[in-house]
Amino acid sequence: MKNIKKYVRGELFKITLTNNIIDIENFTDIKNISKKEIIIYTDKKKIIITGDDLNTKKLMHSEIMIMGNTQNISFKDINE
Repeated sequence: MKNIKKYVRGELFKITLTNNIIDIENFTDIKNISKKEIIIYTDKKKIIITGDDLNTKKLMHSEIMIMGNTQNISFKDINE
């Protein structure tokens, strides 16, 4: 029931991939932003995005939009 309330309020973690654009919503922290790697945390996962010429096109409190030549997106437990 808790996740349903978060979904309705738009508070659940969400990642959308379209035409070299990665849009991430409802993350908790950003640890690294560079042209080669971006590391983003949720409450349970670490998302590592690697590629070439990565750029942030939108950066807000809980949303980031990334453009560039993405090579890999990996999801890891926070403890890894």
